[in-house]
Amino acid sequence: MRKMTSIRVVATLMAGNANSSRNSAGAMRQMSNSSRRHQSRRILPLARPPDPSTLPVANCASKLYDWFKGKSSVLVITGAGLSTESGIPDYRGSNGSYHRGHKPIIHHEFMQSELKRKRYWGRSMAGHSPFVRAKPNQGHKALFELEELGLIGVRLNSCSSFDDLTPSCGDGLKDDTISIVTQNVDMLHAKAGTRHCLHLHGRGDLVSCQSCGFSMERTMYHHQLIASNRDWYEKARYVTMDASKLRPDGDADLDGQVVYDELFLPACPRCSNYKSFFKTSVVFFGDQVPKHVSFESLLGSSVYYLGADVTK
Repeated sequence: MRKMTSIRVVATLMAGNANSSRNSAGAMRQMSNSSRRHQSRRILPLARPPDPSTLPVANCASKLYDWFKGKSSVLVITGAGLSTESGIPDYRGSNGSYHRGHKPIIHHEFMQSELKRKRYWGRSMAGHSPFVRAKPNQGHKALFELEELGLIGVRLNSCSSFDDLTPSCGDGLKDDTISIVTQNVDMLHAKAGTRHCLHLHGRGDLVSCQSCGFSMERTMYHHQLIASNRDWYEKARYVTMDASKLRPDGDADLDGQVVYDELFLPACPRCSNYKSFFKTSVVFFGDQVPKHVSFESLLGSSVYYLGADVTK
């Protein structure tokens, strides 16, 4: 009963997509080709996808139940669509951020421009609290249940640099298993209890110094930003009382409402380099997934997609 209930929740989220299982090798090749094509430019959707609530879900649970039969090595890939029910907007969905004109920060812009960094951290300072208050929804909880039941999870056959994956997998990873690869940076899988989740695009709960590599919790840096920019923050917080201002990456649309160059960005306490600056530990558009986040040992596994776009 517990197994069927969890599968029913996942199937409903899939909105009738009975063809979501694909060979992981082909999927990873598509992801690699996509990253090469779009390495340095924003990716805009060609068409607005349908509203999931309008898609048929009849018999999805039984179809997914049958799909799981006989499979001993199932890997789940999740994307932004899984977290929308938790109040976190997505980019490409039927009501996604792209369709409202949002353009995310590009890696080289952040690294090369102090004003761009101030704009990013100002927007992040305003949108951070709603982002961290988000709670796992039924989809996250169902995947946790499936992991607990042993229905999802892939043993890594060989990974000499497996220890390097730990920062991306979370504190709960104790052995050489991965159940979920997520494109999300919201940490909602971890909040739901999932122990074996690889965060492909990094973790939104950490920041790191780009000079010395020192890392700290993003919440700690968030408090430092507020302490250094109290008046600015109070004005920005008033603007973000409108939920429509929130963006998928934990930031908020403040453009035209505040002056970014007034911001002060605290330097790294470890290296004390006045030129140092912090970057959230996520992969920005135009950046590359770290080399140690490798899928070579996962090839041959059955892959199931939830709210993820890996084909463009």
